[in-house]
Amino acid sequence: MTPDSGPAYERLLAAAAALHVPPAVTEAWAASAPEPVAGQLWRARWDDDIELVVLMSVGDTDVVAAPLTFDIFYADDTALVLDADDSDFATPVVIWPALRTRLPMFVLDRTAGALAQ
Repeated sequence: MTPDSGPAYERLLAAAAALHVPPAVTEAWAASAPEPVAGQLWRARWDDDIELVVLMSVGDTDVVAAPLTFDIFYADDTALVLDADDSDFATPVVIWPALRTRLPMFVLDRTAGALAQ
């Protein structure tokens, strides 16, 4: 059996086929990067390390950002679980405020939307 065959691969293909990227995320991803402001969702990238983050605050050369995931089943009492209507992802997301950290602005690779106002 090759890595691109078998039940696990078939489940992965089925899951990928069922994905729906909301229009707001597609538009943000394709647009020119806006000026970073608190509440925006970004992909942060440093070499091969990539993380979705929510901007908590923005300075002149850096940001304070918290990781964002879709793994609501792993949320604990340190996590903030948002409903599908609370972000442009249109699905529940988890923000990990206790894991917030200061990042240089240049790691903000692509915008991925925003939290609901």
